[in-house]
Amino acid sequence: LHVPWRANKTYDEKTSSKMIEIKTDSSIADVIEKGGNQVIEIFEKNGLFCVGCEASMGETIGEGCELHGLNEKQKDRLILELGEIVNHSVN
Repeated sequence: LHVPWRANKTYDEKTSSKMIEIKTDSSIADVIEKGGNQVIEIFEKNGLFCVGCEASMGETIGEGCELHGLNEKQKDRLILELGEIVNHSVN
Protein backbone atom coordinates (compact mmCIF):
# COMPACT_ATOMS: atom_id res chain seq x y z
CA LEU A 1 0.00 0.00 0.00
CA HIS A 2 2.52 2.58 1.10
CA VAL A 3 5.78 0.84 0.31
CA PRO A 4 6.63 -2.53 -1.15
CA TRP A 5 6.39 -4.90 1.80
CA ARG A 6 9.67 -6.63 0.99
CA ALA A 7 11.48 -3.29 0.97
CA ASN A 8 10.38 -2.63 4.53
CA LYS A 9 13.43 -3.13 6.75
CA THR A 10 11.31 -4.63 9.52
CA TYR A 11 9.71 -7.24 7.24
CA ASP A 12 10.67 -10.84 7.91
CA GLU A 13 8.98 -13.62 5.94
CA LYS A 14 9.38 -16.04 8.84
CA THR A 15 7.54 -13.79 11.29
CA SER A 16 5.16 -11.95 8.97
CA SER A 17 2.25 -14.19 9.91
CA LYS A 18 2.76 -13.89 13.68
CA MET A 19 0.58 -11.73 15.88
CA ILE A 20 1.88 -8.22 16.41
CA GLU A 21 1.13 -5.75 19.16
CA ILE A 22 -0.30 -2.46 17.98
CA LYS A 23 0.92 0.35 20.23
CA THR A 24 1.01 4.14 20.28
CA ASP A 25 4.48 4.07 18.74
CA SER A 26 3.53 1.66 15.93
CA SER A 27 4.10 3.05 12.44
CA ILE A 28 0.89 3.91 10.61
CA ALA A 29 2.34 2.56 7.34
CA ASP A 30 3.27 -0.76 8.99
CA VAL A 31 -0.20 -1.17 10.46
CA ILE A 32 -1.84 -0.43 7.11
CA GLU A 33 0.42 -2.98 5.40
CA LYS A 34 -0.56 -5.64 7.93
CA GLY A 35 -4.29 -4.94 7.99
CA GLY A 36 -5.15 -3.61 4.56
CA ASN A 37 -8.58 -2.17 3.75
CA GLN A 38 -10.14 -3.00 7.10
CA VAL A 39 -7.46 -1.00 8.90
CA ILE A 40 -7.92 1.90 6.49
CA GLU A 41 -11.65 1.92 7.30
CA ILE A 42 -10.92 2.02 11.05
CA PHE A 43 -8.49 4.93 10.64
CA GLU A 44 -11.03 6.83 8.52
CA LYS A 45 -13.90 6.10 10.92
CA ASN A 46 -11.79 7.80 13.60
CA GLY A 47 -10.98 10.84 11.45
CA LEU A 48 -7.49 9.80 10.35
CA PHE A 49 -7.31 9.70 6.57
CA CYS A 50 -3.83 8.17 6.46
CA VAL A 51 -3.82 6.51 3.06
CA GLY A 52 -2.33 8.92 0.59
CA CYS A 53 -1.00 11.24 3.28
CA GLU A 54 2.74 11.79 3.03
CA ALA A 55 3.08 12.10 6.81
CA SER A 56 1.79 8.59 7.48
CA MET A 57 4.98 7.09 6.05
CA GLY A 58 6.98 8.11 9.10
CA GLU A 59 4.23 8.89 11.59
CA THR A 60 3.18 6.76 14.52
CA ILE A 61 -0.39 6.09 15.59
CA GLY A 62 0.15 8.28 18.64
CA GLU A 63 1.42 11.19 16.56
CA GLY A 64 -1.50 10.88 14.15
CA CYS A 65 -4.00 10.82 17.02
CA GLU A 66 -2.43 13.88 18.59
CA LEU A 67 -2.37 15.83 15.32
CA HIS A 68 -6.01 15.00 14.63
CA GLY A 69 -7.25 15.81 18.13
CA LEU A 70 -8.14 12.36 19.46
CA ASN A 71 -8.20 12.12 23.24
CA GLU A 72 -6.66 9.25 25.23
CA LYS A 73 -9.88 7.23 25.30
CA GLN A 74 -10.35 7.58 21.54
CA LYS A 75 -6.70 6.68 20.92
CA ASP A 76 -6.94 3.59 23.14
CA ARG A 77 -10.12 2.47 21.37
CA LEU A 78 -8.46 2.99 17.97
CA ILE A 79 -5.42 0.94 18.98
CA LEU A 80 -7.64 -1.85 20.30
CA GLU A 81 -9.68 -1.96 17.09
CA LEU A 82 -6.54 -1.93 14.91
CA GLY A 83 -4.99 -4.74 16.94
CA GLU A 84 -8.09 -6.90 16.59
CA ILE A 85 -8.15 -6.45 12.81
CA VAL A 86 -4.42 -6.87 12.21
CA ASN A 87 -4.08 -9.94 14.40
CA HIS A 88 -7.26 -11.50 13.02
CA SER A 89 -5.95 -11.12 9.46
CA VAL A 90 -2.66 -12.93 10.22
CA ASN A 91 -4.32 -16.02 11.71
